Amino acid sequence: MSNLQWVLLTDVVLLSLCISVLVVSGRLSALHPATTYLFFHSYTVTCRLFALELGASLMGTLPEPPNLEEVLRAARAFDLALIAVTVLWLYLASQERRLAQRPVRVGSRAVQTLSPKLVRVIAIVSIIIGVIALRYLQFSGADTRAANLEALGEWNRSTWVSMTRDWALQGSMMLHYLRGFPLIPTAITAGLFVLTALSTSRYSVVVWGIFACFIILSRRRRRWPSVPAILVLAAIAIVWFPLKIIQASYWAGEDMEGILRNAVTYTTADLAAGSNVDTTFLDQAALVMTLVDQHGSYFYGSTLAPLLVMPVPRPWWPGKPALNQYEKDISTSSRPISTYGMIATIVGEGYANFGWVGVVLYPLLAAYGYGKFYFSAMRRPHNSVLRFGYLFAGSMLIQVFRDGLVSAFVFTLVYAMPMTFLLYLSWLFPPTLKRLQFEAVGLRRRVA
Repeated sequence: MSNLQWVLLTDVVLLSLCISVLVVSGRLSALHPATTYLFFHSYTVTCRLFALELGASLMGTLPEPPNLEEVLRAARAFDLALIAVTVLWLYLASQERRLAQRPVRVGSRAVQTLSPKLVRVIAIVSIIIGVIALRYLQFSGADTRAANLEALGEWNRSTWVSMTRDWALQGSMMLHYLRGFPLIPTAITAGLFVLTALSTSRYSVVVWGIFACFIILSRRRRRWPSVPAILVLAAIAIVWFPLKIIQASYWAGEDMEGILRNAVTYTTADLAAGSNVDTTFLDQAALVMTLVDQHGSYFYGSTLAPLLVMPVPRPWWPGKPALNQYEKDISTSSRPISTYGMIATIVGEGYANFGWVGVVLYPLLAAYGYGKFYFSAMRRPHNSVLRFGYLFAGSMLIQVFRDGLVSAFVFTLVYAMPMTFLLYLSWLFPPTLKRLQFEAVGLRRRVA
């Protein structure tokens, strides 16, 4: 057997074992972070190795593409991380069995519920801002849009402005969290999904589509999605590949037939070649690992340093360090990964910081944090602040595993700012505690 076949066989066996033990003993469900990680590993590593075995070419975007040995080394790193997070999630599941019987302390912030009034206010404000952003920044005609962007000056490239284009969809999701999915509001939300898909990055469609499915599972107390939810996720997966081409074709004035033709051509060509950036996350992680070795030193956690200045708008500080600054530092003329916008994945990010120790450490940090969050949230009712916080953070996990721990902060604190603001106000003004205090005062008066 070749090296590729050995690595592929090892990966398939390990993945099968990890899935089996998590299903049997890990209290696995669709909402569990392990499910997202298993999907991420399957897509990033297992499918990629299968594609290479079937004849797919290595990623050829760069002047010096990765070689097979680099990719196989990255696959071994992913397998090591998979074993580590599986063991940790099994431990957390055994710990949860002991903790599940303990009652939640009455009056604790952990049992506070969302204020429907607060949710509605923030949702409506988000929808208004989001609709204005969509109209002003995207759907206002080519000439008007160009004039609007020019009027913004340096701010037209700022995340503080561009991120508002999916706020309408976020506001709609908040209302669905309270009310479920009645027909007319759902139809409006579907329209917002289409507008958002045509105007923002693909992550918006993926993240909020997952969040919608999470809402359904949580409200109905289901461990696994129903057939309609699976169809929604499948539709998102199908659209995700050619969405950039769909956006470009739409804004180029193509009719529906032309858009579909371009989408099908792009998708089939990508899948046939197997060398596009959307199918080569493993190759990109391999490049990061090699470039870190050539760089000569690890970053020891400093890859997260740009988060400290993230709130500063770039128009105020044009030289602000980029969130992927470490990729700029390790890029070379033959492998300019930062210029091409390549990703490290959480495994590559861990390697960049602490070498092989980081390969295990970074996935473990995410597995532990989100695992504890998951089990705590699942002990609370659907309308609890903790459950809401986990579901919206958990819906972004695919980005965290794909882009690294930095995304745990960027996607929740920045891109999901309305929902983060709702959580902050709910923590600042906990309605449950106030209600309990009021009831206790009334009880004391009646006793007196």
